[in-house]
Amino acid sequence: FSPFFGDRSALKTQDSHEKFHEKLTNVQWKKPSEKLSAQIEFVAKPNIIKDGGSSLLTWSIPSSSQISSISVHVRCGPQAYAGDYLDTLVISAAKNGSVRADHLVSMRCNYMFDLVGTDGHTSSVLATAKVSIEGGATFPRHARLALVGDGTRVAIRFTSSSQHTPQLQYGTNPQQLLYIVNGTSDTYAAKDLCNYPANETAQRRFRDPGFQHRIEFGSFEKFPTNTRIYYRYGNDKDGWSKVNFFLSPPTMKSKRPTETRFIAYADQGVGTAGRNTVKNALKQVELGFNQFLLHFGDLGYATSRAYIWDSFHFNVEPLASQMPYMVSIGNHEYDHVAGGEHDPSHAKGEGFRPWWGNYGTDSQGECGVPVYKRFDAPESPQSNAIWWYSFDYGLVHVITISSEHDWTQGSEQYKFIENDLKSVDRTKTPWVILTSHRMMYTTQKREWADFIVAQAMRMALDDLINGKVDPDAYVDLMLVGHQHSYERSCPVYSNECVASGRATVHVCVGTAGANLEHGGFSHFYKFSTVHEEDSHGLLTLNATQQHIHVRFVRNNLTVFDDFKVLPWK
Repeated sequence: FSPFFGDRSALKTQDSHEKFHEKLTNVQWKKPSEKLSAQIEFVAKPNIIKDGGSSLLTWSIPSSSQISSISVHVRCGPQAYAGDYLDTLVISAAKNGSVRADHLVSMRCNYMFDLVGTDGHTSSVLATAKVSIEGGATFPRHARLALVGDGTRVAIRFTSSSQHTPQLQYGTNPQQLLYIVNGTSDTYAAKDLCNYPANETAQRRFRDPGFQHRIEFGSFEKFPTNTRIYYRYGNDKDGWSKVNFFLSPPTMKSKRPTETRFIAYADQGVGTAGRNTVKNALKQVELGFNQFLLHFGDLGYATSRAYIWDSFHFNVEPLASQMPYMVSIGNHEYDHVAGGEHDPSHAKGEGFRPWWGNYGTDSQGECGVPVYKRFDAPESPQSNAIWWYSFDYGLVHVITISSEHDWTQGSEQYKFIENDLKSVDRTKTPWVILTSHRMMYTTQKREWADFIVAQAMRMALDDLINGKVDPDAYVDLMLVGHQHSYERSCPVYSNECVASGRATVHVCVGTAGANLEHGGFSHFYKFSTVHEEDSHGLLTLNATQQHIHVRFVRNNLTVFDDFKVLPWK
């Protein structure tokens, strides 16, 4: 479905969009007669809307005209060629009608709706209606928080077209934001992306991403953990966001917490199911799962369609503006086969492309540039920006890795995992959670290529995360996505359940909104204890000294799986 117009879009799939727009470029376009133009009514109401709002488009064409077909096309910003449109709302023979445009997210341009008439031979733009977003292009929007530095600090990123210095005001009283910090701004161009089609400028390809502003909050050492930090961002020239708040993270001086509560998922997208996952997550936030969120890959599925990034930021802002939204990359953010010199992760050549793997063109040329420019991560001597990093938060130590970079034994990333595990102080963080986009353990059918990669990951990492390299360095829980279903393992090592519990539990939760997979699960391997392929949903996790309580909550708010990860005996 269209991320903008949902079921209202006349074109339901990416393929149909591409074929239809190819036809539009080959259409013979002409101007309508002045007499006909004067008789046509085409109106958008309202024509000024809130970010993410909707407008009803209504048209009326004289019945005596020779127009045989009507369509409504939308554009935002410059067109690269005749027939270059962002989407098509309706294709109809009715000379009087209406269609609603939903989910109109700010892309720092006015939405222009062209009423196109066809007489069987030529097409004409009969009339145009404009819809503007309140605040305009320079208004600050789409906040996302992240843990940065040593993991005890927080930075905010937001988007606008303004080149004025971004500012942040914050404090513990929403009426008195006493602290003021200036930030920096960055952007990227089509030439910075790796290859076609991501570096082609068009309505449905690359578009100006605006400036990605970044500001870092000061130290939270003066505040007790979970203090409400109220803030707003922007400046006096472009306007200010509403005042929001998040909970201050633990610092080195913080008292030992009794619990750590957070949310996790992967594979979201920008459609209805993905938006429902946000609604689900907000319900869980109300229940206290509000310290941070882990999203391990396949974020919005932009795959060269730059407008998706704005839609994704709009969708997750209710979450990302009130807790650190910690991301990692999936195949659809990174995988590429050309243009490796633009890869911000500095992987060699065209990146990790083993002969046995299915590492192809899944980012459609983006090669991680947009996600690198839009999100933050903590830093340590062996970390690598958003690609792999770790942090402590309360009772948990989180390690995030990239399944799209080399993780084989001896690789830079393998050494990072090994050394990071050795550095964990279990007296402070008794639980270690590892996230990866791709899974190590899976029994899902009809995914042979992914199964081969999973087997290879087991060969490379199973000993390391199960304490076979160092008995004091191990992973309690591994969270993954990629597979668009839910699956949980027993404590498993070398394909076998470990009765003592001294092994890693693996959970796949690639259920945040991408189309679900219905291939079923194999019964050959016995390590898969729970699985579900019919529901979107997310994980809530509550870590205490005694256990990690994990629930898989469907988007209808029913709990499908409820279990506890226990300490190794």
